Amino acid sequence: MILSVFHQTFSQNKNIIVFGDSISAAYGIDSSKGWVNILRERLADNTEDVTIINASVSGETSKGGAARINSVLQKFKPKILILELGGNDGLRGYPISDISSNLETIISTSLSQNTRVVLMGMIIPPNYGIRYSSAFSAIFPKLASKYQLQYIPIQIEGTLTDKTLLQADGIHPNEKGQMVIFEKVYGVLADMI
Repeated sequence: MILSVFHQTFSQNKNIIVFGDSISAAYGIDSSKGWVNILRERLADNTEDVTIINASVSGETSKGGAARINSVLQKFKPKILILELGGNDGLRGYPISDISSNLETIISTSLSQNTRVVLMGMIIPPNYGIRYSSAFSAIFPKLASKYQLQYIPIQIEGTLTDKTLLQADGIHPNEKGQMVIFEKVYGVLADMI
């Protein structure tokens, strides 16, 4: 389990939670090279009153996220939650309806507590067939549309199609892949804050 909290010396009025899995927990690389830390450093340089809290857990599923979302929201009271979950569910072949329902629980719970949600899209290798992988990828834009969320389309597409952006396991982004993710997230988040 990885839970890291990055506090700036700013006030707590603009907490941003990153709520994800190993992609956001910088699995397999120095955490300082992960996209969340790069985001923290960029916002510290350019924005006042922001605290980035990385509540990502390696191996986390959407069900696990749904189970802990209330405690994370109550503890940190974020203005924005960046949701990056579902990949582990898809890699394990969990039912699409369950993944969607769990993500919807996280989204609706966050919105009910006046936390804006940025949803990061996901794709998975076609291990379970093209029908499953297509249905999995479709979860994210559907939820973004339903709840009118800021949406980062298929955030790891580059890392899955460009092997130079992956670690040796063929799944997790290396430092270059983390930078690709950062650039996509920052492009959306900068407009929000």
